[in-house]
Amino acid sequence: MSAHTTGRPHPSSGRSPRGHNHAAPAIPVSSVDLRATARSVRWWRTAQRVGRFGVLVIPVYAILAGVLPRASRAFSTDPAAYHRYFAARYRPLEVVAGLGTGLSCVLSAAFLAMLLLRGRGRRYGLVGLGLALAGAVGLLVVTGGVVIRADRLRTPLFHLDWARIDVNAHTMSSAAAVVVVCSAVALTAGWLLLGVGLLRTRGANKGDGVLLMISAPLLYLGGMALRVLPTMGSFILLAAGLGIVVTGGRMVAAADGAGRPLRRRRPAPMPQMPAILVPDRPDPPPRRRRGRE
Repeated sequence: MSAHTTGRPHPSSGRSPRGHNHAAPAIPVSSVDLRATARSVRWWRTAQRVGRFGVLVIPVYAILAGVLPRASRAFSTDPAAYHRYFAARYRPLEVVAGLGTGLSCVLSAAFLAMLLLRGRGRRYGLVGLGLALAGAVGLLVVTGGVVIRADRLRTPLFHLDWARIDVNAHTMSSAAAVVVVCSAVALTAGWLLLGVGLLRTRGANKGDGVLLMISAPLLYLGGMALRVLPTMGSFILLAAGLGIVVTGGRMVAAADGAGRPLRRRRPAPMPQMPAILVPDRPDPPPRRRRGRE
């Protein structure tokens, strides 16, 4: 009885008699893993759909930042003038211009990052959201708003002497000044990354990402150089926000794989060659068979 019939390894080579016919072992797939994966995909899809409708906050934020500026005494270094503003800081218009604008800024960044979750720019969106949150919280705590309009800060800002930046009479220390500038830079970088993520997302309009990146430095750093720059940035942000609202459904459809199929051009018909008339050949004469003589 040979090794092939007994199933034992060959005595000289030590190989299995079955050779390479072994099937690959089946990898058991747990139903718990499948359920966790489906739950994760469903959560990402739900978050993106929430972000699609949440980006309606971006145009609202742009209008608040451009149309409702804070009072000029909010950036005064005169203690008497600033204390008069501080006593009346809870007026409805001032609350909307300060806290309302800051809250809409945070919500706009959050909803935009949620819209980018299932695209190629989700990493840029998440990092940009973190920077935007950190910068917005820092500016709200120290200055009470996210948009600063003070022309006198132009020289220390451009000379990188940030310790001498006094936004108002409340932030006269060098530590508070550095926190304000770092928060504004972080907020600018966050919105720039959100714009880069929008550029890399399938289905989005590339022009909206460019407009978003242009508006960020004008809104958060331009007010320290020229008071009118935040207003210009807000109008650019309004145009970008309206474009994002319009193309949000297209981004969701592209992530679902249900985008509009590409139109394939039909091949051009081959030119018809003119028919060549071949004259009919006459039938050959029948051959005569020679008989035997």
